[in-house]
Amino acid sequence: MRTIEERPEKEIKKNVARIVRFDSFGGDAPDETLSLGYAKYACNVRLGLGSVAAVKGLEEAKVNGNLLPPPSTVNANFGKVFFYREWNVQTGEYDPIMLYSLDNKYIYKVRPGESSFERLTLAPTHIVDFVRFHKADGDLVVMLDGDTHVLTYDGHQAIQYFSKPSLRCPAVYRNKLYAIDATDGQVMRCSQKGDPTAWDDVTLGARKILFSDDGGELRKTVVCGDSLYVIRDFSVFRYTEYADTEDGYSLNKVLSTQGKIYADTVSVWNDALYFYAENGFYTVKGSSVSRIWQDEATLIDDARYAAGLCFGGKYYLTARFRTDERGDVCEDESECVYNNGFLAIGIDAPGLSFTRGTDIKEFFSGNIGDKNYLFFIHSQGRRADRIGMPSEDGKIYGEATEKRWYSPRVTLGGMRLLKTIRNIHVRPLTDMKMTVILDENEFEYELERSSKVVTVPVNKAGTTFQLYFCSEADEFRLEGFEIEYETAERRRYGL
Repeated sequence: MRTIEERPEKEIKKNVARIVRFDSFGGDAPDETLSLGYAKYACNVRLGLGSVAAVKGLEEAKVNGNLLPPPSTVNANFGKVFFYREWNVQTGEYDPIMLYSLDNKYIYKVRPGESSFERLTLAPTHIVDFVRFHKADGDLVVMLDGDTHVLTYDGHQAIQYFSKPSLRCPAVYRNKLYAIDATDGQVMRCSQKGDPTAWDDVTLGARKILFSDDGGELRKTVVCGDSLYVIRDFSVFRYTEYADTEDGYSLNKVLSTQGKIYADTVSVWNDALYFYAENGFYTVKGSSVSRIWQDEATLIDDARYAAGLCFGGKYYLTARFRTDERGDVCEDESECVYNNGFLAIGIDAPGLSFTRGTDIKEFFSGNIGDKNYLFFIHSQGRRADRIGMPSEDGKIYGEATEKRWYSPRVTLGGMRLLKTIRNIHVRPLTDMKMTVILDENEFEYELERSSKVVTVPVNKAGTTFQLYFCSEADEFRLEGFEIEYETAERRRYGL
């Protein structure tokens, strides 16, 4: 009688996994659903354009080779900065001007490229909000301090008006100044037409609008397209004026959300609003609302001090972001107090850059000559007295940063298969460290810069596989890799 028995034997299969194009960030998607070209986590690199490359760095802001003067010059710290252009009668041209509202309660005028401060004869009681208002006889910078003052500056004369409504967060719409009532978070007010200092005469267009529903307090007013948008804690309203009468407007709710809206992240690009809320990124155009950038949103850990700006076809967001728990990426990161990095997300074109290791409080931009500049203001801490700007060297104020990229953790065919990684082929365009992670074991390899593909023998086994690359090189770039591996299967034989 023939005996039948089971005998386990291994069948070895040779496999190759080849990545020739890198994708963007994988977000919360399960690792096994992602290809190895997605980033499970990355920082100080640019993603989404086919390769992984180092981001730009940060340096002290300069105009025409001269540093912008820091507020420590007058023993103060930054509150807010406003950039505008002032008409120069003598030259017949507009001069770039910056106004600093500092925590010493004074406002200073700074000419980019010069080191001197000019203190305006104004005495706000708080850090002010700035806005530019066009009048028939010239332009004004209007400042609101949240107290009973409206302050103006026309380039020559600074005036402080008293006994006015307590206002904050201004916006200019249809030649009126709109602002939130600082004593009642449910009220928006607007000035008389053409006069940002007059708020009482309803026959001349002054208006008081009460928001009585449960959408939360009013936080910001923003002009976008042909409408004024009112940002509240949990809703967005679209306000459109069609007459100067007391009821000559329409007010429509375009968004209601369970997640708090972070008003300082609201910015405008091409007639659309972009902002971040507790439940993700949004864009609003007209009355149309869309959720966007859901994968990128999973990088954010804490947005209490977040701020955003649209600039150059990208949306910039500073916040506190998730880390990979492998230590600081640079010396500055240990000094971060509120935020620890920023995103630059493509609006007009794909692409995502994530810079980690710097505490930015706010972004602002300005035209100087024929160039538009992006600037950063830092929070408390090591860089608190500086204005920064992007640099080409990939460093943060001269210090190298670690560029990090992680693949998803994958099974390369199934959890029950044992994978033996034989070789990894990669072209290290800069010095870098490659870490092979098999199950919970890590194996590090130092790669020297080469213009040729190098073969890294691994010969290690596990059921799950992940790759991690790290480099301090300013020109770090990763264009692909190839993995040779073997899988061991079990089969049953009759004897």
